[in-house]
Amino acid sequence: MRIAITGVPGTGKSTFARHLANTLHYPLYSLSSLIPHITHKTYNKEWQAWEVDVKEIERWIGNLQPPYIVEGHLLSEINAEFDIVIVMRCPLPILVKRLKDRGYSNKKVEENVVAEWLDYCGQKHEKVFYIDGSKPVNTNVNHFMRWFNDSYKNDANSKGQKL
Repeated sequence: MRIAITGVPGTGKSTFARHLANTLHYPLYSLSSLIPHITHKTYNKEWQAWEVDVKEIERWIGNLQPPYIVEGHLLSEINAEFDIVIVMRCPLPILVKRLKDRGYSNKKVEENVVAEWLDYCGQKHEKVFYIDGSKPVNTNVNHFMRWFNDSYKNDANSKGQKL
């Protein structure tokens, strides 16, 4: 099983991914900690973000042996084969607070809020399971595991549905 967890910064990807990996006993790969080791990067001051070689990340993910969970907001830009893509969402007022608490500039907050509002990360994949990152992580893991055990594993037709 190849599970990707994506969403804009501040939606709860890393927290949910850690809990889900512990529940499933899958290895977890976080792009934010791996990028320095798998691709060259430069800092773009205008965008206040790192520029990375997406093709190198795609090659790295392509070499992973399932089962695994990989998480990061860049996964919405990655062309890789995943069995399940989980998109973390968050109500906009909560997201704004989280991003400001992280010290994001007003421009970065606005960019990420617009991406969240447009469901940018969810529009890039066909097989999507949405999780509300404002809910308690244990509630979200239990919700996902119920769907995973009751629907996904037992119903091949459930692949590709937005749930």
